[in-house]
Amino acid sequence: KRGPEPNARILDAKLDTRLAITREANALLGRAVDRLNLSARAARRIQRVARTIADLAAEDRVDSAAVAEALGYRGEYTEGNLP
Repeated sequence: KRGPEPNARILDAKLDTRLAITREANALLGRAVDRLNLSARAARRIQRVARTIADLAAEDRVDSAAVAEALGYRGEYTEGNLP
Protein backbone atom coordinates (compact mmCIF):
# COMPACT_ATOMS: atom_id res chain seq x y z
CA LYS A 1 0.00 0.00 0.00
CA ARG A 2 1.23 3.45 -0.90
CA GLY A 3 1.70 6.01 1.82
CA PRO A 4 0.37 9.54 2.12
CA GLU A 5 3.23 10.95 0.03
CA PRO A 6 1.88 12.74 -3.09
CA ASN A 7 2.88 11.11 -6.37
CA ALA A 8 4.60 14.32 -7.46
CA ARG A 9 7.04 14.03 -4.53
CA ILE A 10 8.06 10.41 -5.01
CA LEU A 11 11.77 10.25 -5.81
CA ASP A 12 12.60 8.90 -9.25
CA ALA A 13 14.56 6.06 -7.62
CA LYS A 14 11.37 4.89 -5.90
CA LEU A 15 8.89 5.65 -8.67
CA ASP A 16 9.27 2.37 -10.56
CA THR A 17 8.44 0.29 -7.51
CA ARG A 18 5.55 2.54 -6.52
CA LEU A 19 4.15 2.84 -10.04
CA ALA A 20 2.86 -0.73 -10.53
CA ILE A 21 2.38 -0.23 -14.28
CA THR A 22 0.98 -3.01 -16.46
CA ARG A 23 3.00 -4.38 -19.38
CA GLU A 24 0.49 -2.95 -21.86
CA ALA A 25 0.57 0.49 -20.24
CA ASN A 26 4.36 0.49 -20.27
CA ALA A 27 4.34 -0.43 -23.98
CA LEU A 28 1.93 2.42 -24.72
CA LEU A 29 4.18 4.84 -22.88
CA GLY A 30 7.19 3.52 -24.80
CA ARG A 31 5.43 4.09 -28.13
CA ALA A 32 4.48 7.60 -27.03
CA VAL A 33 8.08 8.38 -26.07
CA ASP A 34 9.25 7.22 -29.51
CA ARG A 35 6.52 8.80 -31.61
CA LEU A 36 6.21 12.08 -29.72
CA ASN A 37 9.93 12.41 -29.00
CA LEU A 38 9.27 12.78 -25.29
CA SER A 39 12.15 13.40 -22.92
CA ALA A 40 12.83 11.18 -19.93
CA ARG A 41 11.49 13.97 -17.72
CA ALA A 42 8.26 14.12 -19.72
CA ALA A 43 7.86 10.34 -19.53
CA ARG A 44 8.31 10.46 -15.74
CA ARG A 45 5.69 13.19 -15.45
CA ILE A 46 3.27 11.11 -17.51
CA GLN A 47 3.92 8.15 -15.21
CA ARG A 48 3.18 10.28 -12.15
CA VAL A 49 -0.05 11.63 -13.64
CA ALA A 50 -1.10 8.13 -14.68
CA ARG A 51 -0.44 6.88 -11.12
CA THR A 52 -2.65 9.69 -9.80
CA ILE A 53 -5.39 8.77 -12.28
CA ALA A 54 -5.19 5.14 -11.14
CA ASP A 55 -5.29 6.25 -7.49
CA LEU A 56 -8.43 8.30 -8.11
CA ALA A 57 -10.02 5.25 -9.73
CA ALA A 58 -8.95 3.14 -6.71
CA GLU A 59 -6.83 0.91 -8.98
CA ASP A 60 -3.79 -0.91 -7.62
CA ARG A 61 -2.03 -0.88 -10.99
CA VAL A 62 -1.57 1.74 -13.68
CA ASP A 63 -3.22 0.46 -16.85
CA SER A 64 -3.24 1.62 -20.47
CA ALA A 65 -6.35 3.73 -19.92
CA ALA A 66 -4.59 5.73 -17.19
CA VAL A 67 -1.51 6.26 -19.38
CA ALA A 68 -3.69 7.28 -22.35
CA GLU A 69 -5.56 9.76 -20.17
CA ALA A 70 -2.29 11.19 -18.84
CA LEU A 71 -0.99 11.54 -22.40
CA GLY A 72 -4.25 13.23 -23.36
CA TYR A 73 -3.67 15.93 -20.79
CA ARG A 74 -0.47 16.82 -22.65
CA GLY A 75 -2.59 17.58 -25.71
CA GLU A 76 -0.39 15.45 -27.97
CA TYR A 77 -2.23 12.16 -27.78
CA THR A 78 -5.56 11.38 -29.31
CA GLU A 79 -6.98 7.91 -29.46
CA GLY A 80 -5.75 6.16 -32.54
CA ASN A 81 -2.61 8.18 -33.26
CA LEU A 82 -0.37 5.63 -31.53
CA PRO A 83 -0.45 1.99 -32.62
